[in-house]
Amino acid sequence: MPNSIFQNMLSQYSPTTKEETQNALHEVMQQIALLGLIFRNALSRRDLA
Repeated sequence: MPNSIFQNMLSQYSPTTKEETQNALHEVMQQIALLGLIFRNALSRRDLA
């Protein structure tokens, strides 16, 4: 269960080769990292208000 969001995001890519799987994993990890940065920025701006 803890990986359900990750698995859901990964399933959107439907990789068929090892290289496509690796690229999809990188893409999903980048999306998660970006969302974390956006969330952190939103929280820091909220604290300033």
